[in-house]
Amino acid sequence: MTGAPRAESWPDGVRPAPGEAVDLGAPVLPPELEAEVVSALTDAVLAQSAPEELEVFRARRAELVACPGTVPRPERDTALGSGAEVVVLLAPYVVAAATAAVRFLGKLVAGATEEEVQPMLRTWVRRLLHREPADDTGAPVPAATLRRVHDTASTVCRQMGLEDDDALLIADALVGRLSLTGT
Repeated sequence: MTGAPRAESWPDGVRPAPGEAVDLGAPVLPPELEAEVVSALTDAVLAQSAPEELEVFRARRAELVACPGTVPRPERDTALGSGAEVVVLLAPYVVAAATAAVRFLGKLVAGATEEEVQPMLRTWVRRLLHREPADDTGAPVPAATLRRVHDTASTVCRQMGLEDDDALLIADALVGRLSLTGT
């Protein structure tokens, strides 16, 4: 991932709040559970796709999860002495994509009948949060649903100003994580 946002579209280097510019969908889960699921999913995606950002995410978890859809001002890297290098973190984009995915899946669960998807998604959430042992007995998230999650995640990243290649890489990593039955 190159982490190259289109910063010229952000006055003051900060993207507006999600309600103003980036629609992440309406929350369906209680706030504490949503934060826990988004955090666990972001952690898993970063561990796989951008492990160098994992400690930064963990240190700033509360801030990033509390404001999904916002991009903090890029930090100048002064390690080289010039201060010219801009460090762009992908974690805020992953948090936004994970939030949109969790809300999308939550909306499916809320609108589905008990026998359709609720058991599958409940099992997936428990596995993601490591509250249930990983095994191959749970039903995987259907391919059509994963495609819709991918579209949602990549769209959110693009709306936040991330370049297409990076938006697709984040969406791919997110869907890859969701597709694991033995989370």
